[in-house]
Amino acid sequence: MDRPTIFSRTARRRARNRAARSAPEDRWLITRMAEELADRVEAHDAPIARALLIGNDFGPLRDVLGARGTMVFVADPGEHAARTAGGVVCDEERLPFADGVFDLVAAIGTLDTVEDLPGALILIRRVLKPGGLFLGALVGGGSGVALREAVAQIDAPAVARLHPGIDVRDAGNLLARAGLANPVAEVEAVAVRYRTPQRLFADLRANALGNVLAQRHAFSRPQRAQLLAVLPRDADGRITESVAILYLTAHGRGGSSL
Repeated sequence: MDRPTIFSRTARRRARNRAARSAPEDRWLITRMAEELADRVEAHDAPIARALLIGNDFGPLRDVLGARGTMVFVADPGEHAARTAGGVVCDEERLPFADGVFDLVAAIGTLDTVEDLPGALILIRRVLKPGGLFLGALVGGGSGVALREAVAQIDAPAVARLHPGIDVRDAGNLLARAGLANPVAEVEAVAVRYRTPQRLFADLRANALGNVLAQRHAFSRPQRAQLLAVLPRDADGRITESVAILYLTAHGRGGSSL
């Protein structure tokens, strides 16, 4: 029996393209992830001759690799996102690269909506050289608490509105199941305060965090008004939203892992 489809590839591509067109300052979450992965690459002593970056806005990570003389390849599910970064258009579980060619694979802000995450991690392991480094950053379970609380009060099934989240333990287990060595999953909790719901929703779109579920149901106008009304607010009227960033580290099998 076929398992149900969770995410729409078409909606995901649109979300990726829209994020790539957003102002750089609005893509603060993706930049934050890239900065953390850049720090980890700087601490990695082994040579990185070839790197595959999955995503679009790498900022400081690409700068660090450039300073090391690394040959960088880019892949992204969105056409505009990939081409503006000089890369190829593809989903993570369909990477068009030979086995064992990369010293580094880094995925920023995409793995939370890939349809077949175990398959994507297996393919990432295959394209890594023995002992090569995998780094991932994605939004995990525990994110969007305020929005989830508000949606739960609306007369509609929350499951049709919000993405399922991966927690830190499940992420570590998935790395191990994919055959990657030395799997480590960590979480960074970030609280963000917004003056208006519109600013919150704009941030979600700018960082490719909009709804890309295969089965989505648009809010009616009364539901949208109700959602804005029930979003929990602080004493000063601001909305505090939570983001749980998962950072993944692992290595390709069969070589030294520094």
